[in-house]
This record gives sequence, structure tokens and C-alpha cells, in this order.
Amino acid sequence: MKKTSIIFLIFMFSSCVSMKNINQLENIKSVPYLGNCDDAIFWNFVKQKDNIPILIEKLTDETILKGVYVPNFGEEYTVADVALIILQEKIKDIPILEIIGKELDENCGYCVYWNFVRKSKNNRIELKNNLEKWFRLNKSKLFWVDCDYSLTGDCKSQVKGHYEIKK
Repeated sequence: MKKTSIIFLIFMFSSCVSMKNINQLENIKSVPYLGNCDDAIFWNFVKQKDNIPILIEKLTDETILKGVYVPNFGEEYTVADVALIILQEKIKDIPILEIIGKELDENCGYCVYWNFVRKSKNNRIELKNNLEKWFRLNKSKLFWVDCDYSLTGDCKSQVKGHYEIKK
């Protein structure tokens, strides 16, 4: 009985620490893109091994990151946007457009994603729920690959690798 209580307390403590830490997403000042690769908070989240579920939970957080703009598409990033980019830096080839049921737009390319998530909170909820399902299906197939380069920016990776899915 005591052993179970201790394990539960350790789990609760680690969950509280993770929840407190996740609020640091709001303090990110730059996202990897054309050399913006030095935000310590961003890379700290990428380095953490066990935060994928909590990052998925943040995919509906529309808190705006003041002064941190989405290149080529405009508007400021939200916590949800940055959580997704961190996930994409951790796991190679997450099929985001497939997850939201969209295809690249021949006129604007990836804007189809931005238009989808900015249209409504329900769309962000759909993204979160579908990515959660995708992760559950693929979690056991993830393996670590050493790599010097970022998956999301034109720079070196500060974690020197990422996860890929066994085919």
C-alpha cells in the first residue's frame, strides 16, 4: 500500500513540474526559420523526452506570442502553433495535412494549414484530437536518429537528433 502511494505522489509531482514548465511556451521569442535557431526555451522543450503528450494538449492554446510572427503567412504565433513546431522538431514527418484532412493548396501551399487552424477553435480541437490518435498509433514505432540539422529551420539542431517512425 505504501509503495503505491509513493509511486502516485512521484507521478503527481512530475505532472505538476511538467504543467508548470509548459507555461514557458508563452516566453518563446523565436521559432527556427532561416537562422532563428537560438531560443533556449524552444530547444529546452525539444530536448525533453517525455513531454509529447503535454505538447499535444497545448494544441488548442490560442495565447498569442507577442512579437513572434509566422514567416510568409503573417500574424503572430500562438502557444498552440509553437507546440506543434516543437512536436515537428521532435518527430520527423508528422503528416499534419493528412491529420486535418487537407491537401497542399496549389496557390498558397501550406497556407491551407494556417487557414484551417485560424478559422475556429473547433479546428484546433480537431487537430489536437487527431494528432493524439496518430501519436497513440505510432508511439511504439518511434526510434531515435542522430542528426545535426533541425527539422523545422535552416540551422543546426541543438538536440542532435529526432525521432522517426519505423516503416
